[in-house]
Amino acid sequence: MEERQLRNIEFDKIRSLVSDKAFTKEAKELLMELVPFESEYLLNEELRLLKESFDLSFLSGRLPIFGYISISDNVNHAKKGGTIRNESLLRIASSLRTASQLRRYLFTPDNPNVSFPAIEEIAEEMKEISGLEKEIRRIVLSETEIADDASDELYRIRRDIRVANSQIKDKLNNIISSAEKKKYLQDSIITIRSGRYVVPVKSESKNQVNGIVHDSSASGLTLYIEPEAVVRLNNRLRELEIEEQREIDKILRELSIKVANNADYILHNEKIIIRMDFIFAKAEYAIENGHNIPTFTDERHIMLTRAYHPLIDRKTVVASDILIGEGYNQMVITGPNTGGKTVTLKTLGLCAAMAQSGMFIPAAEGSEVCMLDNIFSDIGDEQSIAQSLSTFSSHMKNIVSIMENMTDKSLILLDEVGAGTDPSEGAALAWAILRNIRDCGCLSLATTHYSEIKQYALTEAGVTNASMEFDVERLAPTYRLNIGIPGKSNAFEISRRLGLGEDILNEAVDLVATRDTQMEDIISKLENKLLQASEAARKAQENMLETSRLREETEAENRKIKKSKENLLTQSALEAKAIIKKAQEKASEIISEADKYLQSNPQKKNAVRSSVKKMGKDALGEINEYIPTHDLMTDDGEGGGNYVFKKGDEAFLKDVNADCVILSIDGENAQVQVGMIKTKVPLSKLSPKDKDKKKVHTSYVNTKASNFSTTLDIRGITGAEVPIEVEKYLDDALLAGVKIVTILHGKGNGVLRKQVEKLLSTHPLVESFRPGGLKEGGTGVSIVTLG
Repeated sequence: MEERQLRNIEFDKIRSLVSDKAFTKEAKELLMELVPFESEYLLNEELRLLKESFDLSFLSGRLPIFGYISISDNVNHAKKGGTIRNESLLRIASSLRTASQLRRYLFTPDNPNVSFPAIEEIAEEMKEISGLEKEIRRIVLSETEIADDASDELYRIRRDIRVANSQIKDKLNNIISSAEKKKYLQDSIITIRSGRYVVPVKSESKNQVNGIVHDSSASGLTLYIEPEAVVRLNNRLRELEIEEQREIDKILRELSIKVANNADYILHNEKIIIRMDFIFAKAEYAIENGHNIPTFTDERHIMLTRAYHPLIDRKTVVASDILIGEGYNQMVITGPNTGGKTVTLKTLGLCAAMAQSGMFIPAAEGSEVCMLDNIFSDIGDEQSIAQSLSTFSSHMKNIVSIMENMTDKSLILLDEVGAGTDPSEGAALAWAILRNIRDCGCLSLATTHYSEIKQYALTEAGVTNASMEFDVERLAPTYRLNIGIPGKSNAFEISRRLGLGEDILNEAVDLVATRDTQMEDIISKLENKLLQASEAARKAQENMLETSRLREETEAENRKIKKSKENLLTQSALEAKAIIKKAQEKASEIISEADKYLQSNPQKKNAVRSSVKKMGKDALGEINEYIPTHDLMTDDGEGGGNYVFKKGDEAFLKDVNADCVILSIDGENAQVQVGMIKTKVPLSKLSPKDKDKKKVHTSYVNTKASNFSTTLDIRGITGAEVPIEVEKYLDDALLAGVKIVTILHGKGNGVLRKQVEKLLSTHPLVESFRPGGLKEGGTGVSIVTLG
């Protein structure tokens, strides 16, 4: 796509804002050169990667690459046989550490249960070279310092240097402290000139101190002389310093060879660092501005829901639904000046360009776009004095170029088509141009003030009218797009409200062609029908929501009644069962007593015993038929009873209706793990999980409990949607009988977390809540206990 066309819709400003989110200079440059993809396959791969980086940013925060500086020049220098100095080696070590940190970030997010396959696939290509980094940092202490133990030879040389320095200073100290020599010295100090130790001697006493003059003061009163006694020692020191530098060069050379041996891995790691910076900058921009991922469709249409211009403040911008390609390929937008027509054109163009460039778009989830081969636009005044082009000529030159290059896969945006010349000729030209563009089969939007073009959109197939709404009462635009309705000029009504006399207005009305007044009447009727339809739709929506609410309340009440009924029936049946059991025990006593009196007739004794047993069994069976068929443990009491639990046992935690594992036992309490949640519960709340344990099976099933997830993921929703999603989820948890749930809101900038904590702190169902532990998701989740 042409850069000039992208600038027309302000795509260059979007690129600049996104590039500000990148850390590296290279990623910033790539983002400033961002253009739409031509390959749908590559675009889908980019969006998949962007979606994962968006989610990972929410979960774990920003990439750990702040302050990264490219080291490719240094590495390539080593690769060609050059020696890298201290500063460059430290920069390479920093790059290696950044690569290791990035690899860990991409592979170990705060929530290990979430996977990012596309990102991990790239991370797997990164080579771990931490050994080289450690060696560089061990040897190179600063930009000017190499460690003494960088090599055995360097250690020996520096030890000898220390000895030589000490010997020289001892000799010189003897000289400056000597009463005989002291009177010839300007000061009793030792200093260095030209790399050699000297003493300051009065110029008139230079013959009294034998040695080599290395320097003099600016006044000439002081000579800096190296005494003969230390010349040999100074020579030895200088030799050692030369050896030291030679050994340092050798050490740096060896490190440079190791860098060269790993050059391909280091450079590949840097490419991935820059690539991740590029992708995550786009994700960060989307997160900050509330953008959503677009859906690409094979159908030739663009359907944007609640789309808004991304360069206008979100607090003031008005969102609109824009649909083109369903039943019509061309839309003509009319309305007053400053009403938002041009903004609508740019909003559509920017959403299409951003989506095809692998970015999230400023529109609601579910918005659909199609692949385009080009986005052409004629927006604004490109009048050129240098080329002697008038406003009309510059527009026509641009339109001619568009019509020569457009295809059925293009998007064309024309602002005030045909303007800048005689209105009648301009309207005729606009009619012909728009018809030619329509016949091409591409998608196109055009704005106009010509009433003839409104008629064109009403009469031509594949074209629809649209208008920017205007509030006549407030004499102000609302910036909302109404598709299917042409706009009125509102000139007469505005003039009337501003105080223009009725006689003047009546004369103006008489001068307007009948055809134009009829068109205004048609538009007024259409607007009234649109308002009526909108009101009907609003009432229908309200009725639907109210019906849905009442249905949910009824279903919830029915479930409560059913559960209460079954609980009552179960309790009654169990009590009856206990009575029968006592009756059986009493019958056994009777049989025992009867045995004493029937010893002489065993046959009769057996008959009595069998009869009593049968009566008890029949009664118990009859009671059992009334017990609901949900699971009833045959153990007496609640929980584990006398069962002795131990660490590692599997158990059933009735309060949350879930299996758990016992991690430790402390007195009457146990720490258990339920899924990814760890918590402490009384042992009395646990039941042994025993496959052989007898249960009474029934037909009662809690469908809410069987389908309920103990984790709610709200990442990506707006703060206003938090109460709706979380309150419904807590209600469902109550119906499912679940006591502990997890709300996954991510870290990000903390907006969702604060909204969730505010709601939980006042919610009547919430007993307590806390941030997740280190292995539960940290501050990216909230663990909630229901009362």
